[in-house]
Amino acid sequence: MQSFEKYHPIMSVHYTMDWLTTFKIKDIFQLRADRQIAAESGREFDQEITDTARYINRSMRLVMSNNALLYGIKDRANGDFLGSFCIWNFSEKKTVAQVRFETLAERQGEGVMSEVLKRMLGFAFFELGLKRVYVILPATNERAAKL
Repeated sequence: MQSFEKYHPIMSVHYTMDWLTTFKIKDIFQLRADRQIAAESGREFDQEITDTARYINRSMRLVMSNNALLYGIKDRANGDFLGSFCIWNFSEKKTVAQVRFETLAERQGEGVMSEVLKRMLGFAFFELGLKRVYVILPATNERAAKL
């Protein structure tokens, strides 16, 4: 498997997935501070914008050390930040990994993640060579479970 640093940007028909550092921190904070989205993802919500800054820094350290791929999702038509997508928790041989994804509340139900998930799973299997991916969802996240 190649250095993770080279795996960006990734494009689908309507969206671009790129490092979180290419987005405005206030936009990422809007996603990370949303209590409902955090609960549906099984994570803590960010209380301060500095929490989000630390998250972005940790994320990029994981990318640079080949331990995770964390992307922001951008609408190619208008450049808006829409959410995030992560491939992480790789097995020792890097054949199995976990995916995690979130979409801003006001953009949920628009098919964003349906398109992104298809593109990113293709990337995971064909480019990264993964044999299996899995997602851990809280029981309350019915919309994500349908994907």
